[in-house]
Amino acid sequence: MIYRSLQTSWLRQGQETVPNKIKPEFIPLYPVSDSLDDAWELMNSQLPITETNDLKGLLMNYHNSCVRAVEERIANETDTAT
Repeated sequence: MIYRSLQTSWLRQGQETVPNKIKPEFIPLYPVSDSLDDAWELMNSQLPITETNDLKGLLMNYHNSCVRAVEERIANETDTAT
């Protein structure tokens, strides 16, 4: 799939390249919401967040939802271009 082929790294302080620990790909361990708005609403409903694991779970839900939204958009653009 498209997200598997994405390779990224960040330049840190303009000198060294540091690879991302969280890659821009779907992570099956975490859930996915139906939309980015739903993922955002889920995050808001859990405030205040006091546990690091809870925060990571919510962020990864948003991450997976975002990856899915990008994949769907690319697929739709590819379908309309052909």
